[in-house]
Amino acid sequence: MSGKFSSNEVATLRSDLLLHADLDSFQTAQIIKMFVSEKGYGISPDRAFDTAVNFDAMGRNMELFHRDLEASALVM
Repeated sequence: MSGKFSSNEVATLRSDLLLHADLDSFQTAQIIKMFVSEKGYGISPDRAFDTAVNFDAMGRNMELFHRDLEASALVM
C-alpha cells in the first residue's frame, strides 16, 4: 500500500502500540495524533480516538490499521 504512510512506519507504530497494550483508547489516540502530525498531517481528536478504538476492534490487523490511518490523516 502506498500513500501518506509507508508500511514500515505503520508497522513501527503498531509495534509501539502493542508494546504499550496497557494504554486506554484516549492515550492510544494521543500517540496516533503525534504520529500523524510528525509525518506532516493532521487528524481531529475525535477521529484519532475512533482510529484507536478501531485498532482494538480490528484485532490490531496491520492492513486494516494502515487503511484507517490513511483515511484519517488530513493534509495540512
